[in-house]
Amino acid sequence: MSNYRSVKVNKGTNGWGKFIIVTPTDEKDKVISVTGGGIHPVAQRIAELSGSKAVDGFRNPVSNNEVFCAVVDCGGTLRAGLYPKQGIKTVNILDGGPAGPMADFCTEDNFVSGTKTVNVELADAKDAASAADAGAHEEPQEKSAGYSEDSGKKKGVTGFLTLVMEKLGRGIGYVVNLFFDGARNAVNMMIRNIIPFMIFISFIIGLMNATGFGQWIADGLSGLVGSVGGLIVLALIIGIPVLSPLLGPGAVVQSTLGTIIGAMIGSGQVSPSMALPALFAISVVDACDFIPVAAAIGEAEPETARIAVPSMLFSRFITAPICVLLGWVAGIGLF
Repeated sequence: MSNYRSVKVNKGTNGWGKFIIVTPTDEKDKVISVTGGGIHPVAQRIAELSGSKAVDGFRNPVSNNEVFCAVVDCGGTLRAGLYPKQGIKTVNILDGGPAGPMADFCTEDNFVSGTKTVNVELADAKDAASAADAGAHEEPQEKSAGYSEDSGKKKGVTGFLTLVMEKLGRGIGYVVNLFFDGARNAVNMMIRNIIPFMIFISFIIGLMNATGFGQWIADGLSGLVGSVGGLIVLALIIGIPVLSPLLGPGAVVQSTLGTIIGAMIGSGQVSPSMALPALFAISVVDACDFIPVAAAIGEAEPETARIAVPSMLFSRFITAPICVLLGWVAGIGLF
């Protein structure tokens, strides 16, 4: 049996949560780094202190059954809550609280954010004991003594009508609760994701207009976005397999470029016929940071995921100019 140690991972200065205690075992002895830039220093620090092994989730995906801690750089998409949902304690190196469709699975017991290497330390005996005993006092819920499923039920026609009404009432209550829960999730997603994103885009547009920075960038990009050849070059640059996973998180790069190109089209600097090929050019990096996570969701074998990640990244790079050309052809005559 290996000499593993418990590690205390604290939140960063502007992070969310308090701290989590992570402890490897013989079965779960790996820290997975899903950050798109090799093994992140935070993941390496956790591995060194705990006596476990750090693994690059892009180049060497492993089964989630072997992972006791995940280090991600999620800006508010699926990764933040995916690993907590699967019972894996998660460290987000970016600031901010839980976000995305699986944010409800992130709690102070399994998720921290904004973490730097200085926030990772060996856990003392008290912390390790608290983590080991967490949930030990939870008692399974049992039915009261003497309770019977059939107790109190009436017989005959009255009992049948009562049963029908009960079934009908429960069915209506289930449907109403289903729609209510869906509406609540929609509102939460709007508040947590869409509205902040709209504010971010508004801030970017205002900043660029007020400082003139947008015009400076527009002048620099006009030679690229104003022609099909330039868009192909732009797509190839941001689609480089080493860069695309780093440019993907949070869709910040796509949003910024889309705002700039949209403003240029609106001002008449670029023809509207370039809108579709420009969209295909900047969307090359979409989900490139999510490929190993998608493989995990699909329960792919580690060897399959290991081959799939570079294959997908290189295929995006190869198909980028083709997509731009197809978008240009499809846009002919639309404006």
